[in-house]
Amino acid sequence: MTQDNPAVEVLSSTTRLPPFLSSDTKLWFLQAEAIFTTERITSQTTKFNRVIAVLPPETLRQVADLLATPGTDPYDAIKERIHSTYTRSESKSLQLLLDNPPIGDQRPSQLLNEMRYIAGSDIPSSLLCKLWINRLPQSCRSILAASAETDPSKLAAIADRIMETADTIATNSVQHQISELSAQIQQLSAANSRPQRTDERRRSRTRSPPRRQLRQRSRDRNYERSRSQSRSRSRSRSVCWYHDRWGNNAVKCEKPCNYRSEN
Repeated sequence: MTQDNPAVEVLSSTTRLPPFLSSDTKLWFLQAEAIFTTERITSQTTKFNRVIAVLPPETLRQVADLLATPGTDPYDAIKERIHSTYTRSESKSLQLLLDNPPIGDQRPSQLLNEMRYIAGSDIPSSLLCKLWINRLPQSCRSILAASAETDPSKLAAIADRIMETADTIATNSVQHQISELSAQIQQLSAANSRPQRTDERRRSRTRSPPRRQLRQRSRDRNYERSRSQSRSRSRSRSVCWYHDRWGNNAVKCEKPCNYRSEN
């Protein structure tokens, strides 16, 4: 039995215990006892009273008899009662481990630590290690299976390095695939634009007549313009265009024409 001096210890205590965590009483008592150690609290009565002060009503009902009759070691008694009330059974812990989802975004070592916490001291280390390995990706499991290492912590360190290497390779592979896809898209875009430019040139040639035709049309227009101008001049002199153009050598004549032969 512990020699208590609660009056002195209560005056020296300053840190309030964290809110009670019924889903994880083991972790909660570890936090509480860390505070007791820091504040050098050793009295069973002081620890008991500090715990009672933060318990919710539904938990107080589970320890009501201990409140009425604390006994000689009240802290140990209330700690054991709370553990027995809220702690998972071995079968429940095993079921949680079996139902545990795949690794997800965790590192293998993080997954192992979480499974260790769930298992507590109820699940053998060898079984826990097998359950952990089954949660890892197939590529990682294959490499670990070839390893002679049996210590779970060392296996977890190896698995971390495997996963880091796999992530780097996967990232580089994705970047390479993106680069290849971008190059293919550019090639397709260039190939699609070439027929369009060819069609535009073909349509342009269809709409625009050949240069030979343009030159012939220009000569025809010049000839008609010259003929029209000559006719206009010939009419002003009462001489037809043929005689105005060819004189005595004209083989045609348009009336009225006052041309007189020079013979």
